[in-house]
Amino acid sequence: MAIAAGADVKLVQAMLGHADATEILNRYGHLWPDRLDEVTGRIEAARSAALGLHHV
Repeated sequence: MAIAAGADVKLVQAMLGHADATEILNRYGHLWPDRLDEVTGRIEAARSAALGLHHV
């Protein structure tokens, strides 16, 4: 439920009391949504803004 609500790996780690985030990723990593398109879009927008380009 925490992952679906937007919790990141470190927050889930703290909530469950695990010493290492690797355990969280190995067990629950598949529950995080694939955000590759969202992230690459934001990176491209930031790059364009930094270069003074118009993002189309």
